[in-house]
Amino acid sequence: MPEKGMAATQEPLKTQSEAVSSGGLRRATIEAIPYPKVLWEENFAKCTFIPTTIKLLRGQGECVSLDGKKWLATTKGDLIFEKNIPNFDLSKDFTVEGTIYYSPKEGTYLEKFQIFIGKEGSPLSLYLPRSINQWKWGENTPIPNEAGLPDRLQGQKFKFFLKKEGELAHIFINDIRVLTTQVDSVALKALPSKIVGKMFGNDIGQGSYVLVSDLKLTTK
Repeated sequence: MPEKGMAATQEPLKTQSEAVSSGGLRRATIEAIPYPKVLWEENFAKCTFIPTTIKLLRGQGECVSLDGKKWLATTKGDLIFEKNIPNFDLSKDFTVEGTIYYSPKEGTYLEKFQIFIGKEGSPLSLYLPRSINQWKWGENTPIPNEAGLPDRLQGQKFKFFLKKEGELAHIFINDIRVLTTQVDSVALKALPSKIVGKMFGNDIGQGSYVLVSDLKLTTK
């Protein structure tokens, strides 16, 4: 049982320093800007019922409209999808992003979204359920709520952005850097060239669901 197209070319991210307190404390900052080369982009704009541009591995999902845009929605229970991306080398620098929406109504079990870079179980993963205090990077690294979101997401959407730069991974929520952690580029080279998404929603017919859209992968 579960728990209760090409974008405009942009310059690579640049590091800067910024004062964050009256005491003069400074933290290095970096902007959430994609790399120029888009390897994959998916907003489900052409999908009516079931997407054909990704592979559904388990469960049921369908395309829906909300706020003037298209999304992939859970219908009932688990939904797992994957996208194979030729020429994607995980050992090189890249960015991955997407937008998540949680329904206003909560179900019996915790609705959730998780994305893996490479394969299910990859050390490069973001677990972003409705309950923010359970957010984590990889197996067990907590993701701080520096973006100031409510403890439980109800009728809210947010953007996640992951940037791998050398041996570092920078994680952003709504364009705010919330975590920087180390990665092993040599080990990542052996991972498959794919993205895997895992979602869980209780029952879209009862108003409890998870949506995802605006998925994008870029490299230099």
